[in-house]
Amino acid sequence: MNAVAMTPYGGGRTLRAAGVRHAPPPVLIGPELPGDDGIDFRGLLDILRRRWLTVLIPILVLGGLSFAYVTLAKKIYTASTLLLLDPRDQRVLQSDVLQAGAGSDAALVESQVRVVTSDNVLVRVIEKLNLANVAEFGGNAEAPAERASDALDTLARAVSASRADRTYVLELKAKANDPVLARRIADALAAAYIADQIDAVKSATRTTNENVTARLDELRSQLRDADEKVQRYRAANGLVGRDGTAVTEQQLAELNQRLIQARAVLATAQARHDQLSRGNAAATPEALASQAMSGLRTQEAEVARREADLSATYGDNHPAVVKVRAELATIRAQIGAEVGRFSESARNDLAIAKGDVAALQAELDRLTGRDVTDAAALIELRELQREADATRTIYEAMLARAKETGAQEDLAASSARIIAPAVTPDAPSYPPKLFILGVAVAFGLGLGAALALLLERFDDRVRTAGQLRRLGLDVLAALPPFASGRRAEQNGFDYAIRLLRAELRDASERLHQRTALVVGSQQHDGAAAVALNLALAAAASGEKVLIIDADPVNRTLSQLIAPRARVGLAEVLSGKAKLSDALIGNAANGLQALPLAARDGAYRGRPSRLAYEKLIAEAKARFAYIVFVGAPIADEPDARSIAEAADQVALVLKAEATTRGALAKALRALRVSGDKTCGIVLTMASARAAA
Repeated sequence: MNAVAMTPYGGGRTLRAAGVRHAPPPVLIGPELPGDDGIDFRGLLDILRRRWLTVLIPILVLGGLSFAYVTLAKKIYTASTLLLLDPRDQRVLQSDVLQAGAGSDAALVESQVRVVTSDNVLVRVIEKLNLANVAEFGGNAEAPAERASDALDTLARAVSASRADRTYVLELKAKANDPVLARRIADALAAAYIADQIDAVKSATRTTNENVTARLDELRSQLRDADEKVQRYRAANGLVGRDGTAVTEQQLAELNQRLIQARAVLATAQARHDQLSRGNAAATPEALASQAMSGLRTQEAEVARREADLSATYGDNHPAVVKVRAELATIRAQIGAEVGRFSESARNDLAIAKGDVAALQAELDRLTGRDVTDAAALIELRELQREADATRTIYEAMLARAKETGAQEDLAASSARIIAPAVTPDAPSYPPKLFILGVAVAFGLGLGAALALLLERFDDRVRTAGQLRRLGLDVLAALPPFASGRRAEQNGFDYAIRLLRAELRDASERLHQRTALVVGSQQHDGAAAVALNLALAAAASGEKVLIIDADPVNRTLSQLIAPRARVGLAEVLSGKAKLSDALIGNAANGLQALPLAARDGAYRGRPSRLAYEKLIAEAKARFAYIVFVGAPIADEPDARSIAEAADQVALVLKAEATTRGALAKALRALRVSGDKTCGIVLTMASARAAA
């Protein structure tokens, strides 16, 4: 047999030596499958990658539907404006009815959020923008009342207010199909809120003013009654004094003052009279202050000087001296008369002062007796006066309050102000394209992944080596799809074959194992190709190898190496032919084969284990390694007899084609015991499936 014709590599090149990989401890193939293998993260990615079309279809469908929706759906635009509720006290008058600032109460600010969207504010917006006649806000209704009601309900859903974190800033939002209308509604909402606040202040002030005015009329009547009662009581008891005192008391006070003054005048007059009585009239203040007295004394002094000069010049008897002396006597007489007049005036003043003191004392004594009688009446009068004064105080305060509230109604202002007017939105806020598309893609991805996993759950095909290992099975090798030429070296097929040979032949604990059965679970698993390439690899490493076609159903190996053979395995097992006569191939190449002879009918006989053991014993004498190609388990379950006789069993599975049910069936059919090397060879495995 020409070895070149047996190899699928397409040439007669020598196989390179394969590296040695230490195999794991032998694992006997059992008839039962372990529990569910589960799905790890890498396995999940492999499933999604393998079933990418199942994942992609829901994404495309949902993405297309969402794109159609965001394209065809009616656009809604949102405009917003910002209001600042100033918490500072902004009172124009100290007696403002309502506090102008928002205050520091967080609940009060939250309450304003509800006020902004209240019916009172929304009605103002509807009236200002005439929304009742806009089709979007209920303008299609026939009755005006129904249009207004629909507009109010629609606007309530189209506007919203929220507080920005813990600030005093309110964000007002308005939605509409028209971006310009959305902006106008947002601005109108802010203006309506401010106007509503101002009207609320005016209304409260007006109500307060009306209540105060009504109270003023009542207080005015009460004050008038109280004053009249005080005056009547005074008149009835003769208590007509001022400042809450009786007349008698006032008169006593006045008389005491006058009596004191009169006694002071009496003392002055008495002192003047006494001084004049002692002859000192000329030294009195009246005399010194009198111009007449001063003129007479001046004349007296002048005449006395002349008299002295003339007397010294002419003597005492000179007529001029006598004349001057007569003139001097006349002047002195006038001075005496003037002094007498002063004395008479002092006596008269003293008499008048004594009379005044006596009269005042008498009047004081009379009034003192009457004051005791008026004291009791004065107590009641003062009580009435206090009541009148209290009523007057309240009346004056209410009167001032009424004037202030009346002025405050014209000064009403709102603490809210617009800090960011609304602008016309450029893009619609609904539908949110990116969000809907993202959700659709995400949901499609999740649905696709779920469908892929669900299909994977019901798909029990064997796909990866890792899947087999999780079942507790030993994977001897994972062979990628075969490719000829230079690509054969690149895709690792030849390397995987040499690795399989090393797994079965190079391990120290397997050196005594010289026979191997390579069998597939079903037809087209590639068991014959695996066995042939294993034999070629072993022969290339210097061993004498015998490959035996034990597949009477398909004769795959025989069809490849000796399609017209007349003597083969069946004849050797039955003793009709010798082993040496049935072998084909060149012994010098290190590889020979025992085919199955061509038959017109099916093979009826099934060799026993003893027959195979006898054949193996004879073959071991001539060959270092013996490889059997068994029939697919699904077609010929009698491969177990070969498995019992062989030292190694390799079950060949085709990735993506073998189900776990077929694997379980093959495992039950190949149930063996003893110290055998048993494992799986996975064919048509991708690089990821080999992991």
